[in-house]
Amino acid sequence: MKPRLLATLLTAMCGLPILAQTPAELAARDSELSCRVCHPGSVRGLRQTPHSVLLDRPDLRGKACASCHGDLSAHAHAAGHHLTPLPEVPKVTAAKCASCHTDNDYAPSRGLHRIILVGSGAAPLPDPETSRIEELERTAADPGIDWSGFLDLGYRAVHHSGSRDAFRTDLDLPSTALIRDFEVRGTGHGAATFDDVTLRGADLGDPRWDVGLAASKADRFDVDSTYRRDRYLYEVSGDYHRVDRDSHDSTTTFRIDGDGWRLFGSYRDLTEDGFWLTQRIGNRNLPVQTVVNGVSNPSRVRSHNGELGIGGTLGPLEVTVSGSYYEQRDTESWSYSQPATVNPLFTESDDLSTSSRLDGPSGRLIVTHDGGPFFLQYTGLARDLERNLDTTGTGSGFDTVAFTTQTSGTGSGRARLLDSQFEGAFECTDSLRLLLYAHYRDYEERMSLRLEDVRTVPSLGTSVTTNTDVDDETVQRLFETDLAFEWNPHEDFDLSLGYGLAREQLRLTPPVTADPQDFRSGDLDDNGVLASLRWRFAPEWTLRGEGRDFAADGVFLSELTPQNTRHAMASLDWRRDTNRASLFARHRHNDNDISEYRLDAFSTGINGSGEAGPTSVFASYTYANTDSQVRTNFYYDPDPDPVPTLVGFDGETHTWNATMHCKVQDHLRVELTGTMTRTVGSFDVDTFDARCGLLWQCSSNGAAGIEWRHVSYADQNEVDDFSADLIYVFWRADW
Repeated sequence: MKPRLLATLLTAMCGLPILAQTPAELAARDSELSCRVCHPGSVRGLRQTPHSVLLDRPDLRGKACASCHGDLSAHAHAAGHHLTPLPEVPKVTAAKCASCHTDNDYAPSRGLHRIILVGSGAAPLPDPETSRIEELERTAADPGIDWSGFLDLGYRAVHHSGSRDAFRTDLDLPSTALIRDFEVRGTGHGAATFDDVTLRGADLGDPRWDVGLAASKADRFDVDSTYRRDRYLYEVSGDYHRVDRDSHDSTTTFRIDGDGWRLFGSYRDLTEDGFWLTQRIGNRNLPVQTVVNGVSNPSRVRSHNGELGIGGTLGPLEVTVSGSYYEQRDTESWSYSQPATVNPLFTESDDLSTSSRLDGPSGRLIVTHDGGPFFLQYTGLARDLERNLDTTGTGSGFDTVAFTTQTSGTGSGRARLLDSQFEGAFECTDSLRLLLYAHYRDYEERMSLRLEDVRTVPSLGTSVTTNTDVDDETVQRLFETDLAFEWNPHEDFDLSLGYGLAREQLRLTPPVTADPQDFRSGDLDDNGVLASLRWRFAPEWTLRGEGRDFAADGVFLSELTPQNTRHAMASLDWRRDTNRASLFARHRHNDNDISEYRLDAFSTGINGSGEAGPTSVFASYTYANTDSQVRTNFYYDPDPDPVPTLVGFDGETHTWNATMHCKVQDHLRVELTGTMTRTVGSFDVDTFDARCGLLWQCSSNGAAGIEWRHVSYADQNEVDDFSADLIYVFWRADW
């Protein structure tokens, strides 16, 4: 992997938001309306935590609070009838957390939603009198829509030094007026047409932005439409490292609910316009071929994908059936012109264009049984795609004499896929479960290419036609399964132990068969044990471990498909109230003798978080050691005479991360975040990303703020080094 690409990924992975977004309060008409009326401060507090998404999930309509706190009916009933004392609201248990956080890696302190008192932006607490309850009941009976909203707008100033191309590759953020986030929400009550209608948007003014519109009615319908504009640049040093891609992506989904059934569908339209600078092979008639750098390569991809399905209950089974159709159109061209290598008095040129079409239907079936001691689920997918290709081009050159070429070609092919997965669970006893997983995939692809080249020598008045026919075939059949027992004798102890196997058959008919060592067919066969452990051996300590000694990753035929793989993980966690610390270690090994692919990756680290009064802190350190290699000629394409070469990375990466959030006063919040990475090995890269934010709550529904961000990048070549400072001044309001 190139240093720049690795750094770009690290920057994307380590970026953290500066200040929490605070969308407008919901006044949802559901079974928890009384929760939101009597506890507005708690709701607003939840809005400023990672769990704010629970308030917006359609499947939790009317039970967002209960999804974590459990049964709240007794508390609500007592409050509605003025009974004292009120039953205590059930506390969130570790089991409730684990129901969503299946990896058992979560920070309870980040999920706490403390009450935000009057004066900090929360609505005044209501007087729980009978008149208030009666008003609530009248509102629920009358049709209408209550509107709320949220807006974050401001101006961002940007200054950078060093490589402009590297800055555009990593950030590509201009100085501009910006609507960073907005939302207008209508909440219906009574006989209103909608329960919820929302218009939202983000990053309007940036190269990458999106808007969306959604509407829903409980147990009736749900529709959501989004439009996303994205731009990707890759402009760093190298032989021909230039990419400029601009995409427009619009997606619409809907669901209509009936009595025991649901109709659903989706439609997606995607357009990608791109420009690349690539390499081409020059005059192919010369005994020593040359490479032409910086060849212009514009392209466009337009695709449509629509799906329509129905689901419902059929006896003891839950069944979902859907069909879809995919259509894609590609156009691409290459062109260059330069003095001929042999005789600069003549021109060497190439002007080639291609167009292709890929389309076909797909079908999906999901059958689920969840009752008694059994849980069974089958998922099946069938796909049949057809591809057609056309190419035309002209060229000129000089070997012993000047000549011109005329190229035309066609291609056709078909790809078929059958994919089936089965999952099952059987409750042997209250503490023992038997788990089964099986997966089978049959993939087959065939392609036929017909190419005609007409070479004309004007000075001799002669023409020579050359026809090339190529038939390509790829077949893959994969079966993998594992059987495991899961033992849970106590809520503080889980143990899983099982055995699995994987079989994969591959066959490849390469377009060029001159190399007798070229791999064409074979089998991958792997089996082994899998195990996992979670043991909370003390109230504040939890030990975790996981291991796996077999796998077939199931990807399509690839030089990186592992023949053997091992994975192991262990962690030790400590928690006390809102303070938490964790120490972990992971190891992964993959290998493939055919391509001499090998990956050995080891990582370890420590992280912790805590609260002291109005201040919360999170810090982490991770060490990673990676040793990888693969024998390939891909990275040197289109070398006229490619030589299989070992490429890879061997080195260490250190990552430090820290965040502090402090409420200085009732109206003032400060947040500091810093991330630094250092990679040493096959290449050296340092990245640094620091942020500081200040938010002043000016009124109950308005706040002003300023954010400062500093980003720097330095590699071993110093060509792409840059640093940048971004200042964003904003106004945030909700109503």
